[in-house]
Amino acid sequence: MRYYQGRIDGDMLRHGQPYAKLRQSYVIFICPFDPYDKGLHKYEFRNYCSQDKALAMGDGRTTIFLNTKGTVNDVDQDLRNFLEYVDNKNVKDDHYVDELRDYINVLSKDTEWRKEYMDNKTHMMFHDEDIRAEGRMEGQTMTIKKTVTMLKLMDVPDAEIAQKIQQTFGLSDRETADLISAK
Repeated sequence: MRYYQGRIDGDMLRHGQPYAKLRQSYVIFICPFDPYDKGLHKYEFRNYCSQDKALAMGDGRTTIFLNTKGTVNDVDQDLRNFLEYVDNKNVKDDHYVDELRDYINVLSKDTEWRKEYMDNKTHMMFHDEDIRAEGRMEGQTMTIKKTVTMLKLMDVPDAEIAQKIQQTFGLSDRETADLISAK
């Protein structure tokens, strides 16, 4: 959520422009699962004060999760039909869904659009993988730091710790030295 909201804010505001130029923004995720296990079709988030939920930040940012697996009667039939269509269910007699289905059929025959869509999808897939890899690296670094701390508490010599973590994690001499000397 933060990533996409930040990207939207950055795209809206040119360098040197006042923050007041930021317009309202919405990030909408359509999920084929219930992200919060509450049965809602729609989860809407805005910033507010923790002590007084009636006091809103008023920053114009809204994040919405639409859930195709919702069970609660919390949205109108039009939105429910759309979510059922997204969930590959057969939706009949809905003008918007029919229009959307026709539009998607036209797009799927447009080879230039398909190529652009696949290029974008590939880019996003690699971007998402980069974010996951970055998270794994941070997790691995934390694991190593905790291991080093524990071994030092057990009075294991630094040279022995360095050898073990270098072998286990495939680190360079410099990376190893940085981790052992970190407090």
